[in-house]
Amino acid sequence: MSKIGIVTVTYNGVTVLQDFVRCLKEQTCQDYILYVIDNFSSDDSANEIERLCVENKIPFQLIRNDKNLGVARANNQGIRMALADNCDPVIIANNDIEFYPDTLASVNEYARTRPTDMILPKVVFHDQPDLVWCAGGKISALRGVPRTAGYRQKDGAAFAEPKYVTSAPTCFLVVPAEVFKSVGLMDEDYFVYLDDSDFVVRAANSGYRIYYTPGPVIRHKVSISTGGADSPFTIHQISKNTILFLYKNNPPVLAAWYIFVALIRNMLHLRRYNAIQRNKLFQGLGDGLRFIFDKSAARHNIPRV
Repeated sequence: MSKIGIVTVTYNGVTVLQDFVRCLKEQTCQDYILYVIDNFSSDDSANEIERLCVENKIPFQLIRNDKNLGVARANNQGIRMALADNCDPVIIANNDIEFYPDTLASVNEYARTRPTDMILPKVVFHDQPDLVWCAGGKISALRGVPRTAGYRQKDGAAFAEPKYVTSAPTCFLVVPAEVFKSVGLMDEDYFVYLDDSDFVVRAANSGYRIYYTPGPVIRHKVSISTGGADSPFTIHQISKNTILFLYKNNPPVLAAWYIFVALIRNMLHLRRYNAIQRNKLFQGLGDGLRFIFDKSAARHNIPRV
């Protein structure tokens, strides 16, 4: 039987690693390998997760990048290692999460009964576990971007039924090896943010589905390594990658309309942003638009396994 491959990217998140490794140690299913890709952390994250894995007898492999390559590229490094070791399924996971001892056993059972489906558990806020962070999602027909189901809503009956969804983040996403081999890896044009949405859209367009299950539950410590939703870094990356996502995943005329709508919506944020945030917003939008003109021939340049 294949092992589960768990791929996680570390970057200046040393404070969350002990809880992450503890959750792995407590799993009732121990048939897994952890693949850690450190993106040149300056806070000793690489040494700390290596120490914790050795101390807790966690089977792992560690790559220490000599610069920050971004989440998409780092995830690809880990996915390739997991596939080379014949892991199936592969779980792409944040390390700013906590989960219950039966989590791996539960998702592995789903993976065996649905061998071509991606599996998405319910994700809640770590500090407010009665509030949903993600219960699946879909691509908005009006805006062309992912819309998360349940975000900041009270958990309850509305999110208690398993179902198929059309969008999902990779906070904790269980992916059959077949999907990577068929549709390719993460698009490395995205440094961070929307690389996961791009991947699941490509998978869906190839006939693969995402199965949302309300149990087990993942508890997410949101935006530990990127500074939060309104940090200058996040504003820059999301504004840039929104343009990339809309351009790459829609026919040209529809993409042009969606990009126009995105530009207008971003302008509405200006009044609540300070000077640094506004500068990063304009920089991100400019970088996204330059990508369209500089790389128009590489609309679907997807790394393969």
